[in-house]
Amino acid sequence: MESLFRSNKTSWRFVCTVVLAFLGCSSATLAQESISPGCETLQDAPAFDLMHGGGTTGKYPNQMGKFFYQGDAIGAAWSTGVQMQFTLWTIGTQQDTSQSFPASTSGSITVNLTNPSNYYAVQLTNVDTNPDNDDFGINWTCTPKPAPKISQTHDFDGNGNSDIAFMSSTGTVALWLMNGGAISSTGNVATVPGTFSIIGQRDFDGDGKADLLWRDNSGNLAIWFMNGATLSSSANLGTVSSTWSVKGTGGGDILWQDASGDLAVWFMVGRQITSTAVLGTVAPATGWTIVATNDNGCLLWRDGSGDLALWQLNGSAIASSSLGTVTSNWQVLHLGDFNGDGVPDLLFRDTNTGTLAMWFLNASGTVQSTAGVATVSPGTWTVVDTGDYNGDGKSDILWKDSSNNLAVWYMNSAAILSSAGLGNIGATWTVQTQNAE
Repeated sequence: MESLFRSNKTSWRFVCTVVLAFLGCSSATLAQESISPGCETLQDAPAFDLMHGGGTTGKYPNQMGKFFYQGDAIGAAWSTGVQMQFTLWTIGTQQDTSQSFPASTSGSITVNLTNPSNYYAVQLTNVDTNPDNDDFGINWTCTPKPAPKISQTHDFDGNGNSDIAFMSSTGTVALWLMNGGAISSTGNVATVPGTFSIIGQRDFDGDGKADLLWRDNSGNLAIWFMNGATLSSSANLGTVSSTWSVKGTGGGDILWQDASGDLAVWFMVGRQITSTAVLGTVAPATGWTIVATNDNGCLLWRDGSGDLALWQLNGSAIASSSLGTVTSNWQVLHLGDFNGDGVPDLLFRDTNTGTLAMWFLNASGTVQSTAGVATVSPGTWTVVDTGDYNGDGKSDILWKDSSNNLAVWYMNSAAILSSAGLGNIGATWTVQTQNAE
């Protein structure tokens, strides 16, 4: 069976029309269908309702289903005494697979999912032979997968620790996989032509593991779907004019800005661009530029006067807040979550003295507190990235010195809990930060 996610929009609209037409019969009223709180139907898909197969029991379709995002468990509840058969569909990139469970009159079923990162569809079939049992209520249930912590970025093996990606001068890609603050394993992934650059490290297919977003000099885009240091599969996304640059990949979607300041987003499900949206225009003449992003769709802006503003994206909706003003000697390094409260924090460095400082934000996107961290001579060590390298739910700071030694500071808010040297990478290897464009 062809993957449901790869169906074209015309067929999706047809399915939606058929199902809604059945449900809209005016001769009688179907008992109410509902979805438990926390269960998300697949947003941005052309249809939410799906009927596998066909046929009706009396006045109503005998098969009804819903698409859901990922979760830990999924199921349904229906009118006790009606014999129903529950089928679970696992949505694949090439083919969908199904698992049917024995028919039951118990009125409920819950199935624990073996891979909470997959996408699933659920289906109920009325197999009751009693013609009086054609009216039944359905409540779709699920246990949602916990949201990933915003500190756990670029985690390629899904163990809750951020990993480190490298590229050599000859185009070889390598990974250091971290576990508890130590390097658990290393591996070369593949070698690419020098025309390609890594421009994003996010989980695009929802399997809990970061993937690599590539772009070449001609504007061609591709994703490598990763499993640790192994390249599982890849997908071409098309070509985008060089006037557009990738500014962020929060939540596995792709944020674009062109030379005129126009902002747009591609909403992604795996290798599919499910929809697009225009966010507006921030013209270069205004002086505002994006200086940092994170994995939860936050954009940090700065203008020529040092004013800072935060955009928090929810789909195409924008919640903006003003954060304050910093002088030009303070460079914004990264958005992280250094105190582990699930809200982004700002990491700064004074380019004159090398002093590091943090701004801790609250959920409304305003500054809750500030703190100094430490001073490191700017001529010797450079901050190359942040991430949760020891898996404690708080962002840490990755450093590289002028001799190509790597070290990490393990953080608890603005306090340095400990530090560790990770090794020397040599002059031919470069740490790949989360977004390169």
